[in-house]
Amino acid sequence: MICGILKIDLKTFILSTYVGFFIRNLFFILLGFEGLGAASSLMSGIDTAETVLKLTIVFCVLLVLGWFYWKRRKGEAVNWGRESK
Repeated sequence: MICGILKIDLKTFILSTYVGFFIRNLFFILLGFEGLGAASSLMSGIDTAETVLKLTIVFCVLLVLGWFYWKRRKGEAVNWGRESK
C-alpha cells in the first residue's frame, strides 16, 4: 500500500523489504544468542545463591539443635511462651 502511495518501483520495494527483514532478523538472532548467554550466567549465579542459602539453613538448624542440647544439659526446660509452674 505504501509502495503505491509513494510510487516506489515494485522491484526496489521487494528488494529493500527483503534486505530490511534480513538485517532485522540477524539482530534478533544476535539478541537471542546474547540473551541465552546472559540467562546461563544468571542461572549459575542462582545456583550459587541456592547453595549459600542451603548452607545457611543447615547452619541455623544445627545452631538451634545445639541450643536445645545446651539447655537440656543445664537442666532448663525450653518454654515457648508458657509460664513455668
